[in-house]
Amino acid sequence: MRVTLALFLLLLLTLAVPAGIGVFSASQGGASATMETVTLPNGQQAQVPAQVATRIAANGGTFPQAGQFGAASAETTTDTVTSVAVLGSVEENLTADLAFQTSGTVGEVYVQPGDYVEAGTVLARLDDTDAQIAYRQAQLSLENAQINLHNLLDPPSEDEIRQAELSIASAQASYGDAADNNNDAQVQQAQVKYDQAVTSYNLAVQQRANMNGSEQELALQDAAIGQASFNMEIARLQLEATQTSDNSSLWAAGVRIQIAQLQYDELLAGADDAQVTNAQLAVDIAEANLASAETTLRRLDLISPIAGVISAVNIEVGNTAGAGTAAITMTDLSHLWLTAPIHELDLDQVTEGMSASIVLDAIPDETFAATIEQIAWIGTESDGIVQYTARFLLNTDDQRIRPGMTGEATIALDA
Repeated sequence: MRVTLALFLLLLLTLAVPAGIGVFSASQGGASATMETVTLPNGQQAQVPAQVATRIAANGGTFPQAGQFGAASAETTTDTVTSVAVLGSVEENLTADLAFQTSGTVGEVYVQPGDYVEAGTVLARLDDTDAQIAYRQAQLSLENAQINLHNLLDPPSEDEIRQAELSIASAQASYGDAADNNNDAQVQQAQVKYDQAVTSYNLAVQQRANMNGSEQELALQDAAIGQASFNMEIARLQLEATQTSDNSSLWAAGVRIQIAQLQYDELLAGADDAQVTNAQLAVDIAEANLASAETTLRRLDLISPIAGVISAVNIEVGNTAGAGTAAITMTDLSHLWLTAPIHELDLDQVTEGMSASIVLDAIPDETFAATIEQIAWIGTESDGIVQYTARFLLNTDDQRIRPGMTGEATIALDA
């Protein structure tokens, strides 16, 4: 009886081997394969495809039953494999560590973990007290330079001309009414003003001689010398007027008329090309300084380069933040992937661009459409099994899906 039972079991195993080989061959679409020799459970030798031999080795030498030659989780029919299912987890599109461009004390933090922000949002700001002061000073300097240029370019107004004419008339009216005696205090004051004007002129000339600056700086210094020369001549005439003796009062009044006339002529003549050029250079320099101050202010802001969720805030108000040190971490959830390994035996049936359906463990009642975006070229081996990582792009913006969720992706091979 035992002999009969043993023969019956051996007959069953012998029939199972061809059946398993036939199913495997069908699952591979009838493709030809390299044959290898394996030992059957009854001790006999048999020729089987190399992939079957690999699976037998992966199973620890145990011969698989019929229907086990396809993908580990493949749904099979009696003729061919219709789908491949793999397990994986959801990954985010991008995680970015954001840092300030310069070091400083944290002045404001506007977000907290879990907040969703759009690209361009200011997330935090360093203390900007000094930078704001420098920015306002640069603004004032630019306004003054623009006003000066505007005054040079615009012709004198009627009020300005009338005022200059009144100055000449006043000097002429006082021509015969000069004081009988000169006041020593007035002479001393006039002398001091003249000495100061001479000193300013000499200093300007000396600075110009020793300068090695740019063309703009040299042009500005030449303009300063011209202005100092004009001021010195006015001061000299005023000194001479105060030093005139009693019988020269008419001459002193005449000098005052000359001064008023010079001022009137300068007003009507307007600015020359050199003055306009220097004034325009001053405006250009002020604009550059303002732009630099604006850049300094912007560098104090930590701005989101992408839309996403704040996943970590590593700074606090009052603390020092270093340039290049991660202050805030953001996660881009605009695209989500399910990453899963594909068995090497299923790789020839799966290609990038194929559609898949995904069921997540956290949302088991819904199926999400996905597309295979990428399959790794390099596989990883574990216990004799080689697998290739695939990324499935989830074609949904369902906000319930979060990184780290696990699920199953099913690839329809006949789609």
